Amino acid sequence: MLKKGAELLVGKSNNTVIFNDETLNSGVKNTKTVIASGSEPLKATISWIDPEYEPNYQFVSDVYNNRSSKLINDLDLRIIDLTTNTIYYPWKLDANSPLTPATKADNTVDNVEQVVIDAPVAGRSYRIEITNKGTLVDEAGSSAPQSYSIMVTGQTQSSLGTSDVATDNGIIVAPTLTKDFVKVLKAPKKSVFNVYDLSGKKLQSGTINNNEESIDLTPYIKGIYIIEVKTARETISKKVIKE
Repeated sequence: MLKKGAELLVGKSNNTVIFNDETLNSGVKNTKTVIASGSEPLKATISWIDPEYEPNYQFVSDVYNNRSSKLINDLDLRIIDLTTNTIYYPWKLDANSPLTPATKADNTVDNVEQVVIDAPVAGRSYRIEITNKGTLVDEAGSSAPQSYSIMVTGQTQSSLGTSDVATDNGIIVAPTLTKDFVKVLKAPKKSVFNVYDLSGKKLQSGTINNNEESIDLTPYIKGIYIIEVKTARETISKKVIKE
């Protein structure tokens, strides 16, 4: 176990392992494109601290041997082969037959999900997608984003994390550490951008009409904000920090 942990830390330092904290907003798809090394399986694992489930103690059936899902925020992890469009699903156990080997399907019961591609094609692009079912909420039941951690191994190109430049499918958000403005670069014209705070509140929106679009964050307090860019094909989200 210690050896594996050390290997992951070494891999992180040479960009063969991605490990980062991310934030998901309700109905917003987080996408990350990676290049498979081909020398090992491509694995993506997400985990999150789910809001506490409150059982109904008036009904014995709700607290005794009840195998229905207790997830409050159900996040979904997928990996898509961008050449064949094959969708890879996470591991899933059968709650009614726990000794049966796990299969790969939509996991609706665990707050840890892992997708594994045993034999990815070296040099091929794969898109990691994180979405959610329903509406994300906090412990009080109010609408709120969900934080999660993601770890990816078996890739050669890192596109996750907060750095000076964040990019996804050619779209660049820079810088991700700013005191005033951030710029969206290389987004298709007529794309839409939105700015959210960590409560999920939309603060600003607009249409991208230029190859370089500036977003003014000066009216907002210091903190973390989500820049969402919607194109005709997909939606990407980037985390920026206002100093």
